Amino acid sequence: MRWMICVVVVVMAAGPAGAEEGSVVLAQIGRSMCSAYQPAVEAAIGYGQQGLPLSAAESVIESAYNLDARLWSFLRESVQVAYQNPDALGAALRDGRWLALCEQALRR
Repeated sequence: MRWMICVVVVVMAAGPAGAEEGSVVLAQIGRSMCSAYQPAVEAAIGYGQQGLPLSAAESVIESAYNLDARLWSFLRESVQVAYQNPDALGAALRDGRWLALCEQALRR
């Protein structure tokens, strides 16, 4: 809920002259939200390798639904990939591709 309030304040404060600054701040918020959930996605890889049910990993990212539906959707897809192709997801997490894709998902 705090993120939504922050986003509303930034958008309202960014008039025509401050639109570029507002975009930068929104991008920073998106990066922060993605970064905050990255450890949960990393943990999902371990859950899958340990044989825990997919629902256990999904429950860790459920709080994102109240933050941003786009974030939640991206995280759910990430958790599914963690179970289907953990090596590829691990590589994307390490080299920054996952974070870039998460930020892109929030801009849609």
